[in-house]
Amino acid sequence: MSIAPGGTAYIGSMAGGVVRVKIKSARIDRYIAPGAFGSGALYGVLADTRHGLLWTCSDSFAAPATQVAGADAGHWLKAFDLKTGAGRISLALPGDTPVCIVIAVSLDGNC
Repeated sequence: MSIAPGGTAYIGSMAGGVVRVKIKSARIDRYIAPGAFGSGALYGVLADTRHGLLWTCSDSFAAPATQVAGADAGHWLKAFDLKTGAGRISLALPGDTPVCIVIAVSLDGNC
């Protein structure tokens, strides 16, 4: 989960997809559908307001609970447009068994 300035929370799911919660009004909506832009089980989420992106950790594992239709196989760092939810960046993680869980942005704005 990530909370952006202004009080919007973004919550990923191991079943895929992201919900957006407007905390003040308690409004909840489906922000990113499961499998959108090849995304799989979404464990890590980071709202990067400086760049207008929602970064996500997209992982696919053998466990049936984490199988998402339309997901790219493997482990990915994917970014979606913070306003529209459209897919923008898709980066495969290198190595034999990488796992993406946590995302951070440095003080100078680099991911």
